[in-house]
Amino acid sequence: TPDGISVLSLLPILSGAFYAAAAVMTRVKVHDVASADLAISLNVLLGVVGVFMVGALAMIDPLIDDHTHHLLIGWGPLAYGDLGLIVVLGIMLVAISISLAYAYRSAPPTIIASFDYGYLVFAGIFGFMLFDEIPTVTSVIGMLMIAGAGLAVLKR
Repeated sequence: TPDGISVLSLLPILSGAFYAAAAVMTRVKVHDVASADLAISLNVLLGVVGVFMVGALAMIDPLIDDHTHHLLIGWGPLAYGDLGLIVVLGIMLVAISISLAYAYRSAPPTIIASFDYGYLVFAGIFGFMLFDEIPTVTSVIGMLMIAGAGLAVLKR
């Protein structure tokens, strides 16, 4: 509904646009750069932009009516188990980043992106395991639409 549209609702759209641009540029512009170097530079850039965006969101916080957004509600203390999970997820992120950089350099982005939508399965699993979230029918339909669009592009 129009009531659900806010400044924060533009963030996923911008994220998708920049992700697509990174995939295309990786394929076209950086054939001679090592996959590990690409992964490191991408993650450093994501960190810098992330810090900038969190700062920007903190500055516009009074302008946003939706105070339930996860970036604006504050952070709680970490337990020791949380630190282990962060380490495991960090290791997985490094492996995935290097693998994706290699994949996007090796094949057309449309093919790799089709397989990249496998993250939707893990998003559902991690959401359930870590946050006790059960995907709603609307969420499942959205995931199927995203995966279906990726498969449609692959068939083309």
